[in-house]
Amino acid sequence: MGTERTDLVASSAGRLSDLPQEPGLPYFGIVLSLKPERAHLDLEAIALRHGRNFGYRFLGRPGIGIVDAEVARSVFQDRPDAIRRFMAIEEELGAIGLLGVFAAEGKDWRRQRRLINPSFHAAHLDSFAEAIERVTARFSDHLSHAAARGDVLDVVAELMRYTVDITTSVAFGRDFDSIGAGDGTLQKQLGEGFRGINRRLFSPIRYWRYLPFLDRSFNRAVTEMHAFMKTLVEERRAELHDSPPAPGHRSRTLLESMIRAHDEEGAEHPLTDDEIIANVFTVLLAGEDTTANTVAWALHYLATRPDVFAHARAEVDAALGDALVPTLEQAKHFQYIDAIVHESLRLRSPAPFAGLETTRDTVIGGVMVPKGAMVSVLTRLISTSPANFGDPDSFRPERWLSHAPEDTRPHNPRALMAFGSGPRVCPGRGLALLEAAMVLAMIVRRFDLEAVDPASVREVLAFTMQPEGVRVRFHERKVLIRVPKES
Repeated sequence: MGTERTDLVASSAGRLSDLPQEPGLPYFGIVLSLKPERAHLDLEAIALRHGRNFGYRFLGRPGIGIVDAEVARSVFQDRPDAIRRFMAIEEELGAIGLLGVFAAEGKDWRRQRRLINPSFHAAHLDSFAEAIERVTARFSDHLSHAAARGDVLDVVAELMRYTVDITTSVAFGRDFDSIGAGDGTLQKQLGEGFRGINRRLFSPIRYWRYLPFLDRSFNRAVTEMHAFMKTLVEERRAELHDSPPAPGHRSRTLLESMIRAHDEEGAEHPLTDDEIIANVFTVLLAGEDTTANTVAWALHYLATRPDVFAHARAEVDAALGDALVPTLEQAKHFQYIDAIVHESLRLRSPAPFAGLETTRDTVIGGVMVPKGAMVSVLTRLISTSPANFGDPDSFRPERWLSHAPEDTRPHNPRALMAFGSGPRVCPGRGLALLEAAMVLAMIVRRFDLEAVDPASVREVLAFTMQPEGVRVRFHERKVLIRVPKES
C-alpha cells in the first residue's frame, strides 16, 4: 500500500526543470557565483530574483532552492531518511577528524544524538546555574574595567570569550577563564578552523588535497584544536579512572557522559575517542560561535535603538531589585529580552541557510527531486518574508509578545528556523537562549552602550554567519535604579 501511495505522489509531481532556473556555467553551475564569505547573501540574491522556489546546478549536480516556509519544514522533517546534510560537510569534517553529531548521518547520528540530547534537556539546565551565573558575573566585572578605561570593544571577540568559558564549564567541567586571562588562543583556532571549512565547502577545486601547504594556517589550527580536545578527554578519563563514579551516578558534564557512554548494544561498542573529540568540537561550535554571534547582533541593535534598550532595561530593573546579574531562574522569565533574542535570530540567524541533499528520489514542494540533488533551504529569507512576518525588514521585538502590534501581522513563529527543525533540531537551543538572556540582561542592567561606527557592520560567513565590525564603548550606568523585585 505504501509503495502504491509513493508512486501515485511521484507520478503527479512536477519536474525540477519546471521551476525557474538560475543560469550558470557548464558543469560549475552557480558555484563560482558564491563567494565563501558572503555565499548566503549570494544565494538570497538569486532567490529574490526568482521570487519563489528555484532550480540551479552546482558542480554538475541539480539543486533546488527553498524559500517557502512549509516546504522548508517538510524538508527538515524528512531528515535523516530522505534528506541529509550536504555530503561535502561530512567529508571535510571527517577528513580532519571532526565528524561529530553535527555532521554524522544515519546510525552514527542516531547513536551520538542519543548521547547528546539528555545533557541539554530542559530539566538538566538548572544544574548549569552556578557556572553560568559565575561566568556572567565575571564578564560583568570585565566590562566594568573596560568601561573605566574607555575602551572600544570588539563585541564578537569579547562574547566569544564569555561563551567559551560557559561552554567549557558546563559541558566539560573546565573553567578556562579566558575572560580574566585575556587569552584568545582557542577563539583564534576556532575562527581559523571555521573559515577554512567554509572555504573548502564553496571551492570548485579541492586544492588542499594536492597542495596542503596552501592551507597551512588552517591545518595548524586543526592540529592545535585536536591537541586541546585530546587533552580535555585524557584529563577527564584519568580523573574517572582514579575516582570511579558510584553505580547509578549521573554524569555531571557532557564530556563525562561521552567518556562513559556506550550504545544500546552495550560495552562492545563504546563511543570512540575520535567521536568524543569530534563532539567536543561540535559543542564548542554551537556553544561558542553561534551564541556569541546572536548576542553580538542583539547588542548591535540595542546600541542603535534607544527605544528598545529602554524597554529592555525597564523589564530587567523590575526583576532584579538590587542585583547586577540575574539568576538563571530569572533569565527564564524575561519576556522582552527573549523577544530581542528571537528578533535578532529572525533577522541575523547564525545559520541563514541549510545545505542539504537528497538520499533518494523525493518530492519536495510538489516537484520530483532526484537522488543526490542539492537542497538549499534559505531559512533567513523565509523568516524575513512578508508572507510570514509583518514589517519584515524592521527590528521589532514586540512582534514576539502576546500583545504584539497589529502591523507586525502576520506572525508565523514556525517560519523561524534558526535552530533547524524536525528530528535534527539543535539540542543546545535551550541553553543558547538562556545564555543570551543572561548576558543581555546583565548588560542592560549595568551599562549604557555607545555604538562606534555602526554603519560599518557587515555580515560575514565563516561556517556560521557572524557580524564583523560591531564595536561598542560600554559606560558604567550612573544611577542604578533599584526596583523592589516582583513577587
